[in-house]
Amino acid sequence: MIGVLKYPLALMLFLSAFALAGDMVSVNVGPIEYKEALTFDYINGEIPINSVSYHFDTEINENLLIIRVPQGWSYVQSPQEIIFSGDQLPNNKFIVDVSLKQYVEPGKKIFTATATTGKEPISTRGTLTIPETPLLKICYLVSIYRIPILGSTFTLLAISSFLIIFFPKSPLVNAQKKLEETVFELQSKNFDNSVHKIDSAIKSIEEAKSSEKFQIGLSEELRTRTLEELNFMSKDLEILKQDLLKVKDNKIIELLPFIAYISGIKCVLGQFLKIKDYKKNTSEELNDEGESSKIYCVAYISKQLGAGSLEEVVYNIRSSSSDLWFYWPPEDYEPIKIVLKNDKIESALYRWHWQHIRISNPYLDEKSRIHAFFIPYFNTPMIRRSKEDIVFSIFIDCFKAIPQSYEVTYRKPIPEYSIGKGTKFKHPPTVEYSGWPE
Repeated sequence: MIGVLKYPLALMLFLSAFALAGDMVSVNVGPIEYKEALTFDYINGEIPINSVSYHFDTEINENLLIIRVPQGWSYVQSPQEIIFSGDQLPNNKFIVDVSLKQYVEPGKKIFTATATTGKEPISTRGTLTIPETPLLKICYLVSIYRIPILGSTFTLLAISSFLIIFFPKSPLVNAQKKLEETVFELQSKNFDNSVHKIDSAIKSIEEAKSSEKFQIGLSEELRTRTLEELNFMSKDLEILKQDLLKVKDNKIIELLPFIAYISGIKCVLGQFLKIKDYKKNTSEELNDEGESSKIYCVAYISKQLGAGSLEEVVYNIRSSSSDLWFYWPPEDYEPIKIVLKNDKIESALYRWHWQHIRISNPYLDEKSRIHAFFIPYFNTPMIRRSKEDIVFSIFIDCFKAIPQSYEVTYRKPIPEYSIGKGTKFKHPPTVEYSGWPE
């Protein structure tokens, strides 16, 4: 809601400042739009004058801006008239440069000029032509509506303050903003700024987990699921941040994988903010051109630039359980273990940064296969929990993932660093890893 008020409030604050400073602005705008001269001629100086007064038929005296008077002369300005006084005039001609302080209706303004001499006063009539002055008119309109403008601004400020205090903006909005800024910084190769932005995003996600403000009205199942994914995101971003710190001095580092992950997560956070109203955008129907022929698992792979490409899957088939090793070049193997009961998948086990996560009774399609989405950069899987798994759908929508066909290899040796207790090629375990279960 506060976002909706942001632009009207900015406009009203500008108008309020304009209204408060309208008179000062007009004085500076007037000479830009309009300049004219008041003159009074007399014959060869035979009758010296020491003052000239101007009286206009319409009340514009006080709106005239006196720019310059003859040397040695001064003036007094009132709503009724303007009186100039001084010494002998050069060239026997009285000239005063004028403009406008405020907006005046355009047209010919008739005046009477009266010169005081040592003898009889000399009077003459003339006209001053005022053109249309749109800038001064704007200043005038703002000025006459000053009270309503200031009142409206105060009301908007009060409403905004109330919303900020009683309906604070979700920290996920700030996390989104920081991730968007991170993408820009990465594209500019500002690694230090990127790391700082990611750190801010992590703090906002952690704050969202604590406040749970965005989860009001969610079912317990969906609430638990979103918190789980926020936890995964926070830790993923921490790992990604550390990776950036390691490679920031590498001038030829490929940044697209980093950008692919961050852009997708930014989108996911946005969908989490309105998850109650989420509607799937991506068609998840499978075709018969490759992926539908696979047994056990349908693999959703992101089509973002830099997301990486699944090359093959190694099947290690056993009677009660089977391991599926998904391979991304050059050296990344990510496993999913499917546990069978009566020849039907009963549960699935996958690995997220060396932590084993079991999903009981995962969603099975009409061919009794699980569906797995592999998150770019890390290539860690996410198992679909049910047909209407909103979180799964949000991820594949945001990461532009589609079912992908893959080559199947049976019983190909898996590198020890991935299957056993050894150190993984890219992200070593933070604690001793017991190995992938048989």
